[in-house]
Amino acid sequence: MQMRNLHWQCNASTQPGVMPRFYKKTLLRTTLLALLLCTGAYYKYYISKLTAVRQYEGKTRMMHHASEWNQTTTMEEWNKTIAARKKHLLRICQKYGKPQNPNVLTKDLTPEILVSEIHQLIYCAIPKVASRNWKQVLVMLSGKSNITDISDFDRLNIQVQKPPYPGRYFPALRSYSEESILYRLKKHTTFIFVRHPFERLLSAYRDKIAVHRDTHFYRPIRIKIVSKYKKNATVEQLATGLGVTFPEFVDFVIDTYRSKQSLDSHWMPYHQLCEPCNIQYDVIGKYETLENDARNFLELISAAKNVIFPSTAKHASHAQEYIKEYYSQLSPKAVLELWQIYSLDAEMFQYDFPSDSWNLFPNKS
Repeated sequence: MQMRNLHWQCNASTQPGVMPRFYKKTLLRTTLLALLLCTGAYYKYYISKLTAVRQYEGKTRMMHHASEWNQTTTMEEWNKTIAARKKHLLRICQKYGKPQNPNVLTKDLTPEILVSEIHQLIYCAIPKVASRNWKQVLVMLSGKSNITDISDFDRLNIQVQKPPYPGRYFPALRSYSEESILYRLKKHTTFIFVRHPFERLLSAYRDKIAVHRDTHFYRPIRIKIVSKYKKNATVEQLATGLGVTFPEFVDFVIDTYRSKQSLDSHWMPYHQLCEPCNIQYDVIGKYETLENDARNFLELISAAKNVIFPSTAKHASHAQEYIKEYYSQLSPKAVLELWQIYSLDAEMFQYDFPSDSWNLFPNKS
């Protein structure tokens, strides 16, 4: 009897509907539970690591951006950097079938391309890329001014954008004859300073559009934006153009570009403003390395010792702080449409698409 019971117990595992089904269900539940726990733990680990990596990359990028303002390179190192920038620009121009050829220039040159005869310079003064400071430098280099210190411009509230400075100290290249234009492009030292197109656009908005008091400067543009893009605008807003938001301004820029109208110089793309595929710029400076580039450039042209480019590092750090605050207000669709306007500039001067480099829109669809 004991042997028969033992035999039944040993063979019970082979009987359907008794022990095997229980074991299978238990094993399946245990396996699924373990799999869920492991998946959840891995997902949590992955997210934490991804977040940490993004935070690290963001901090590293900001630290790198800030450190560039304090870097100092030798003239030899700087020349190599400039040569690399020029080589890259030429490659992009050739990529799009726009070889650098000054002979195709016309009298349609923008007034931002300036000439300084004393040091034989041609400078494309891109607004919101330290152009006011460079104009101050050009005035001092001209030798026609009584100003001996760059700080005197701010102290005396001298506006170099207004007469008599533009015509007398740095006339526009387009004011010369065609023959004279081509001659100067061959003989003069040409230079340009750029920055990330989206940083420049935001700087233009904050300085010219997002004003807190009614001024006649840019009032017509502000009123046009309010009239077309602001819902439920007040009578005061319609009259003064005050209260334009950044998304409204961006919509205005996109629509103006789409309609093939000329953009204001403060947000006109570099390739339209400065003709970098027709003018072979000898020096391409960057806002991110402004002080180092300016210092080496002034040494290159043998500028007087008292001509020192003013520090702008404080403004650069503030610009970075505002980037996320303003661009996160835009939809990804608006950002992509805006990028289409400035993507060629970015490619020419080696700037990244903003969502990749700034991680502004992780939660927007």
